[in-house]
Amino acid sequence: MRKIRVLEVNINDIGQGGAWAFIKNAIMSKTTNETNIIFDFFTLEPFENRENVKFVEDHGGKVITRYTHNKVIRQGKTYIDLKNVLVNGNYDIVHIHSDVAFKMFTEGLAAKHAKVPHIIFHSHCSGIDRGHRIIKRIAHEICKPFLNLIGTDFFACSNKAGKWMYTKKTYKNIRVINNAIDCRKFQYDENIRKEYRNKLMLSNEIVIGHVGRFMYQKNHRFLIQIFNELQKIKKNVRLLLIGEGELENEIKQLVSKLELSDKVIFLGVTNEVAQYMQAMDLFLLPSFFEGLPVVGIEAQAAGLPCLMSSGITTETNLFGIVKFLSLQDDPKVWAMKTMKMIEKYKRRNTLDEMIKAGYDITTNKESLVDVYMKIIKGH
Repeated sequence: MRKIRVLEVNINDIGQGGAWAFIKNAIMSKTTNETNIIFDFFTLEPFENRENVKFVEDHGGKVITRYTHNKVIRQGKTYIDLKNVLVNGNYDIVHIHSDVAFKMFTEGLAAKHAKVPHIIFHSHCSGIDRGHRIIKRIAHEICKPFLNLIGTDFFACSNKAGKWMYTKKTYKNIRVINNAIDCRKFQYDENIRKEYRNKLMLSNEIVIGHVGRFMYQKNHRFLIQIFNELQKIKKNVRLLLIGEGELENEIKQLVSKLELSDKVIFLGVTNEVAQYMQAMDLFLLPSFFEGLPVVGIEAQAAGLPCLMSSGITTETNLFGIVKFLSLQDDPKVWAMKTMKMIEKYKRRNTLDEMIKAGYDITTNKESLVDVYMKIIKGH
């Protein structure tokens, strides 16, 4: 059987991001080997973990990094670098992942000029992150109408992410791809819960958890304000933060200023997110915006009640254990809601519910690899 080559663009493992987890799960699926698909990666940022590079290579792929420090020339250089890779790589599919249309436009144009037969655009977000947001928003809106002239297929992780990225005409033709995960890896286990709570020395504490890169989108400052109110209600509450990022030191300074250093645990990046989720009592995600957060899916697979901002699509609520609050609400309101949810909720194994919702990668009727094969065959 001929090898089918796919180039994943803009995927890296920084902060163990959701898009990386999504593609990694696809690579590990049984159908990948059955269909002989090779996954290569084109990234503008180096992978953080050498083990993840080895994982790609062990599955027949490679990681191609073209880092450009100067942001002014980055778009132009990205076009040249990506086009060269595509011309020389003989790819069947280029799968471009992004949160803004101007990145998709540049990279999609490179793919079109390299004559790649199938160009997939995939929206993973529903807002603008980091600095210069007004300028980025203008560029996003300018480039959005041109995506339909370049792409052959249009994906989104949620309907909200699709509406953000595409025009109304293109949105009618999008395919929403579930961010399916290995739910058995996350399913609730009382023994693992006890083990990791003991490991953290939090056996008798209430543990609020968050997983996410320290960046504007994730709204850590508000998260700390919520926790500050929480610890006024309950003295034995602790906050577990998993992830790294450019705003990490700023958040640590805020924690210190509020005299919360003995109650907030900065765990960094870890490959044991599933195990640490067992130790949590509630998952808190007050993001400004998301596409459909993989960490929210993982938390529900772990049987965790979740409190999220109303900026996150309600599609994240798979079977009723997710609640939403506005970021306009006072942190005290969030704190009180958090405690009520913990008091009312009884932790349970949610595997059957995850499977029924279509978010278990081992039972999902249509995997990413299946979608690739349909695209190749013209279905």
